[in-house]
Amino acid sequence: IAITDLYSGEFIDQLVTAAQGSPLTVIPGVSLRCRVGRCDDIIISCLFPESTTSADVSAFLRALQIPEQAKGDQGYVVAQPLDQVLHTLESFQGVAIPTRVDKTPTRLAVLGELVETYGFRAFDLAYTDSAATFKQRWPKLKFQLFSFSDAYALAQIGRRSARMKLPTPGFAGIRQVVARQVEAS
Repeated sequence: IAITDLYSGEFIDQLVTAAQGSPLTVIPGVSLRCRVGRCDDIIISCLFPESTTSADVSAFLRALQIPEQAKGDQGYVVAQPLDQVLHTLESFQGVAIPTRVDKTPTRLAVLGELVETYGFRAFDLAYTDSAATFKQRWPKLKFQLFSFSDAYALAQIGRRSARMKLPTPGFAGIRQVVARQVEAS
């Protein structure tokens, strides 16, 4: 299970402790609201290796200069450009999945940039019928399209889930499935 919260990883250590002795693997994460082009509402789910702690996620957020008071603030937008956010994330061994990019026309307007400039090939969609957009615009590219995010209460957990066959168990497999396809420069 991968669980993220907006600008906070405080819960990670507690979840890992609670999962000990069970077959559950906890994938630590955090969500960020970033700017891409004119859109300041691109939500990125950042996932990290299983060994990542709450302190590690806090260090990642400090590296992005995100203030403590941003925790849970849906209106806060990361100041750094997305390429810098991704570079910092990758230096912490993390991966990014744009989330619900099909929810608004403003988000959809920058989909091309997310695919063509930033090399994203994995997206968490709000609407399953949005998969057609990817097939139509990029018929030769392979995408991993999910629909599993946004539980805002305990009762909502598990209502939106996805199953995927990973080439390797845990975070290592997730990294392979959601890797960005970026041209070397």
